[in-house]
Amino acid sequence: METVFYAKDSVRVVASCKVDTVFVDHRRLGFFKVKLLPILVAQGVSIELGEVHADDECDWLRELDSNLLPDSKKQAMAWREVNLTSSRTNSPHLHAKSAQLTDGKGPVICNLENCTIESRGQRWHTPKASWQTTGTCQQLTWRTDSGMLMHWDLSTGEIANSN
Repeated sequence: METVFYAKDSVRVVASCKVDTVFVDHRRLGFFKVKLLPILVAQGVSIELGEVHADDECDWLRELDSNLLPDSKKQAMAWREVNLTSSRTNSPHLHAKSAQLTDGKGPVICNLENCTIESRGQRWHTPKASWQTTGTCQQLTWRTDSGMLMHWDLSTGEIANSN
């Protein structure tokens, strides 16, 4: 399945999302799978960001969530094997083992687990990262092993620490 998102009132691609398979699994509690707690899984999620401008709407990811799961209040959903790239050359790349979408009421769109972020020869491994919308920009944030807060601005492709 592939979904393409365009800038508002334009034919410019803001993002595209490909999903290899979608299936129903069961939530895990420790070592146990609980059949009474089904979860919809999107496996092999690849998101490629196009050219994003400061005036673009940042609601396309929330829109993606509603396209994949229109009735998300009644059913849980998880993404597994998530890749995030950009169409820009030399842009950062993220691979996460899983992502859990949030209710979308706060700035955090989804929480990612077991992540590897690569950019310009540097590599960060982190157990958790979050994808956030702040104002008109989207960013990925995580803490390094030394506790430093890092930000990847998805509109510019720049990675910086908060110091």
